Amino acid sequence: MNRWLIIGNGFIAPKHFESIKHVGGEVVAVSDIDDSRMVEGIAFFANYKNALDRVDAVSICTPNDLHAEMILEAARRGLKILCEKPITFKMEEVELMRNVPNLFGVFQLRYLPEINEMRKKAKRAKKAVMKIEMKRSGSYHLTWKGDPKRTGGLLVNIGAHYFDLLGHLFGYEGFTPVLHKKEETGAAGTLIYRDIDVDWSIELTEEKPEYQRSLMIDDIKFDLVQKENLHKKVYENFVWGQGTTVKEEEKILKMIYAISMG
Repeated sequence: MNRWLIIGNGFIAPKHFESIKHVGGEVVAVSDIDDSRMVEGIAFFANYKNALDRVDAVSICTPNDLHAEMILEAARRGLKILCEKPITFKMEEVELMRNVPNLFGVFQLRYLPEINEMRKKAKRAKKAVMKIEMKRSGSYHLTWKGDPKRTGGLLVNIGAHYFDLLGHLFGYEGFTPVLHKKEETGAAGTLIYRDIDVDWSIELTEEKPEYQRSLMIDDIKFDLVQKENLHKKVYENFVWGQGTTVKEEEKILKMIYAISMG
């Protein structure tokens, strides 16, 4: 699994380049619809399908609505597949991918350095508060990232990592969701479990000078801003055939659907 194709050479791609090198792989091909994203010394393809026969594995870093098609095409070629979250935001596409082998999604917050401490605190906690504030300019909403038909909406595109973390710590099921606010640039609610209430909020703003992302579990505040490339941990697990499976992504998606209907 040494020869890699990266599909979509945008904002998140540098973390994949670095991580592939970290696990001893080589990016031998890049595909993007924008030819200004060519990489010197690496074969470039406007159509990703033309590169699939040259590689052993693919990293999919494209808009969310393109993931399923690309996953299924790579699977037909017998390739190993790592896909940025979510593999899809449509349940009918989950069914199409349910039996695809060697397919894993990227949910890197599971590898936060403090994750074990978080788990210990979560077991006996009575209250948790997750607060996500992210600076996004007005132009953000003019790109595909601002189009819910392409992303699945704010709770999927921004929230998926953070709801996965809450599910990982407190459970993907067994809660009553209460939705306090749901707008294009922000949402907030509460997950009421049997033994703990978890308040959460997500806000996109042009005013905040920097990211502010935290999870307070009782009296301990955990910083969720990634200070290292956690994609490396994702790739370390991937080469051993481990990671976030389709079944797990289905749980995350169902959790988000439940929250959005709260």
